[in-house]
Amino acid sequence: MDNEVKNAKSEFDAIYEREDARYKVTLLEKHLMESREEFNRLKEEELALRQKQLEIVRQMEDSLEQTRKIDQALSDSIDEKIERIKTDMFGEWQESLKESVLSTVSELTADKLKEYEELYRMQNETIEKQAKKFRAINTSTRVIRILAYTVCFVAFLTLVFLPAALYLVDDIKEFLKEPSVWGGVVLFAAVVLMILALALAILLRRKTPKE
Repeated sequence: MDNEVKNAKSEFDAIYEREDARYKVTLLEKHLMESREEFNRLKEEELALRQKQLEIVRQMEDSLEQTRKIDQALSDSIDEKIERIKTDMFGEWQESLKESVLSTVSELTADKLKEYEELYRMQNETIEKQAKKFRAINTSTRVIRILAYTVCFVAFLTLVFLPAALYLVDDIKEFLKEPSVWGGVVLFAAVVLMILALALAILLRRKTPKE
């Protein structure tokens, strides 16, 4: 009886140990399977994360490339025509700069105009003074020339025409009383001399300089 109990107990213990071992193996296999699944899941997440990182890096590279292109385009646009930049800040800055430049240019222009007006005024005063001196000299020269021409004309009349006129008075009277060829020649010569004297006076008058 005792032996049977012992044998039954031994068999029960053996069965228990086998079942326990099998259960442990099952648990181990389950744990390994879960670990493998977790590993695969983590691996997939890592791959997905790496893919996302690669995508982010690619997007950053694309963004950097686009930024570089935009910077290059902006640089070229600024170099070619800075007015194409349409930002409000730049517009306000440009407007204020324009007003400042215009104000500065206006002030400089006004100052320069004042300087030029002063120079022109001084030049005009100098020219006016020189013109007055020139007119005074010209007037004096004109008076002297007129006096000289008058003296010469009077002297010429005195030395040439007056003796001839006195000499021809008697012949003219005789011609008027008794016309003759010689008397006509003398009268014609007297008329010609008077015309020449008048022409000389007119010529001297025209040659006299005016103011």
